[in-house]
Amino acid sequence: MFSTIYLHEIKTWFKKPLFYIFSAIMFLLAVLIMAAGLGVFSSDNVTVTSNVYLNSPLAITGILSQLAMLAYLLIPSITGGTIDRDFKNNMHNVLYSYPLTKVQYLLAKFSAAITINLLIAIATILGLLVGSVLPGSN
Repeated sequence: MFSTIYLHEIKTWFKKPLFYIFSAIMFLLAVLIMAAGLGVFSSDNVTVTSNVYLNSPLAITGILSQLAMLAYLLIPSITGGTIDRDFKNNMHNVLYSYPLTKVQYLLAKFSAAITINLLIAIATILGLLVGSVLPGSN
């Protein structure tokens, strides 16, 4: 029953435009931050004599940690949206009539929400990658 609920939630989120909007916003924000830091828009942003490379692992970790602050705001909207949808449609009455434990139900919903959040984080990482290889970057 866990896999049925999990796969249903994943398919539902792939049908919603909100997932694609969140992914696109985080992707574009990561591209813009990396491109601005590497001097794509202006050559004055990067000094050639600096001993810090903006596409180094330490700098990328710092940028990702700052972008994670924005991603923390997405977690309640995604996690709460999956459970709230069941209560809006009075589906919880039907679900509790099946041989389904509360732990299975909540764990499947939570796992699906974490998977969606991880996919949005992967879009952010891909945005950093694309931003670092744009033409004009130092």
